[in-house]
Amino acid sequence: MSDAFASADRAQFSRSRARKVAQVSLSLREKGAHLSNQCDIWDEIAAKSVRMSAASATGAMAAIYEQSRKQLNDYVDSAPKHDGQVGAIFSISGQIAGVDIFASADTFAKASAKLIRSYAVDALESDTQSSGAGLGKDAVRAFLDEVGGANVTRFKAVGLGDDLRLSGLALAGAALEISGDIVHLVAFPAAAYEDRSDVRSQYTRMAPPRLRRTLF
Repeated sequence: MSDAFASADRAQFSRSRARKVAQVSLSLREKGAHLSNQCDIWDEIAAKSVRMSAASATGAMAAIYEQSRKQLNDYVDSAPKHDGQVGAIFSISGQIAGVDIFASADTFAKASAKLIRSYAVDALESDTQSSGAGLGKDAVRAFLDEVGGANVTRFKAVGLGDDLRLSGLALAGAALEISGDIVHLVAFPAAAYEDRSDVRSQYTRMAPPRLRRTLF
């Protein structure tokens, strides 16, 4: 799950992470290789940069985070924290956006700020920026039940351990297993990664080519 820790203080925004998880899962099933659609990732970042007026000649995604630094830090500061917490379900405008779970509370504590920012940068584009508004326990329980009941396919991880790919009727996910222990699990509902190329393309055409030169 190394995409969640790509830089010092930020991760890929959650929709891009969701699409990458779905793409790599498909590639593993069809080709047995850990491949994602890099052009799609560039297009997602370029489109978001235009929508958020964060154009940058040096790093599109870095500019997105930098221009919203205060707002993103506010999300981090206001997020509820609990002793022993090992993960969280994130919601945007009352809809589940994803779940990240780690093997230990210490690991989650170290990663939580990056993860909150990754979801928050998508929340900034939503109509409702109230975290968890309208999200009930039943919806959370149903999503977790779907994650728990997902089909699991095992592949050799790029590094240590095994890469477990989760698939269901309306979700995509992955988990890293080392020596029988799940180190990190991430899962997203289909709405988080479904194709919006018809919407994305209109923004990508407006974006200057330099936005696609680098991710970070």
